[in-house]
Amino acid sequence: MAAKAKYIREDIIQAIIKMKLQHCASQLTILNFLKNDCKIKQTQAYGLIGEAHKIIAETYKHWNKDMLEQALADLEEQKESAKLSKDRRLVLEITKEMNKIKGMYIERVEHSGEVKYVATFPIKNENIDGHPTDNPSL
Repeated sequence: MAAKAKYIREDIIQAIIKMKLQHCASQLTILNFLKNDCKIKQTQAYGLIGEAHKIIAETYKHWNKDMLEQALADLEEQKESAKLSKDRRLVLEITKEMNKIKGMYIERVEHSGEVKYVATFPIKNENIDGHPTDNPSL
């Protein structure tokens, strides 16, 4: 008769998630836990770690969506206030921020790699002793 599994698959995945999020465990630490404590073979352990990572990613997507919605709502209130005070510059800045959050506005900086620097210095048309010179190019 085959030995009954000591751990349920879902419990193991939850343990991996807890180790990752609460204890910042490395993949090697999790792998050793699965192999030594749960008696899971390496290939299956990597599969379970992958499933846990997918759940973590989905959770972050949900959290990020909620946070983005709240940030947009806050910015919308600030924008309305700026409109009422007729601060057009602030309205524009808030609109830019809202568009960045929505992914509609990307700030790009392009550089050719060539650096040009032009400096002008005022030069007095005098000799060292302070008297004007006859040469206009000096």
